[in-house]
Amino acid sequence: MVANRAGEAVRESLKPRLPESRWPLALLLSALVVLYAPVFAETAHLWQTDEYSAHGAFIPLLSGLLLWWKRKELAAATGSPSVLGFIPLVLGLCLESLAWLTRLNLFATVSLVPVLFGVTLLVFGNRIARILAFPIFFLVFAAPLPRWIVQPISLPIQTISTKAATGIVRALGVDFVEDGFYVRMPKVTVEVAEQCSGFKKSVSLMVFACFYGALFAIPLWRQVLLVALGAPIAILANILRVTVMMLAGAVWGEPGVHRFHDPSEACVLLLCIVLLLFAGKVLGCKKVRYLE
Repeated sequence: MVANRAGEAVRESLKPRLPESRWPLALLLSALVVLYAPVFAETAHLWQTDEYSAHGAFIPLLSGLLLWWKRKELAAATGSPSVLGFIPLVLGLCLESLAWLTRLNLFATVSLVPVLFGVTLLVFGNRIARILAFPIFFLVFAAPLPRWIVQPISLPIQTISTKAATGIVRALGVDFVEDGFYVRMPKVTVEVAEQCSGFKKSVSLMVFACFYGALFAIPLWRQVLLVALGAPIAILANILRVTVMMLAGAVWGEPGVHRFHDPSEACVLLLCIVLLLFAGKVLGCKKVRYLE
């Protein structure tokens, strides 16, 4: 009873300040919507047209799901505005200005993260900001990946996939001539294109691993390890896919490559998810914290 009366007293003390805080908050949010509307439009366009950024379309949905799961924790939280919110807010706006000057959409999208965190801290305070920290910072994965980031990473992965797959196929006794990323066999030439390098699957799996690990009450180092395992799991699965494609080409020629191209992609993706879930179980991901 004492706790209930104390809670009611706190809520009553806050009521007179709420009407005064609504207009500044509404004006701030309106200004941010106007400022970031072009960024949202360009980012959504890149999600649809750039295959390396396609996973970004799911990031706001996953962040929203995390917010929904945290609804009880948010409802029970109390706090007061913190002027420290101006620091990430100003930093985010400076980054957005830099993005406008350099025409880099990556910086523009990423700048939304400190802006949102700053507004949360400024309006709701430290406790609610801590609760919302991960859903907000998870939005960084929605940023489209520019070519100057993709190319230097994708090329080594493409090389690893090609060399490993050709090594397996050679060990199985298949005759071929390797010419860069082209594998020339008697019946067909198989190209390990950049899109088939495994980079795209690596990024998607690491993002999923980050979300998956956050659902469980495991130490931070285990969450980091789970995310780090996403890349090698995706690369190994992609090597298996490229090997199957080469073997299909050696046996059935070009029709075999086309026949196994799309189904093998789906199978490899499923294999990646299963292996990641298994790794998560080993690391202690057994009971979802938000369902308790």
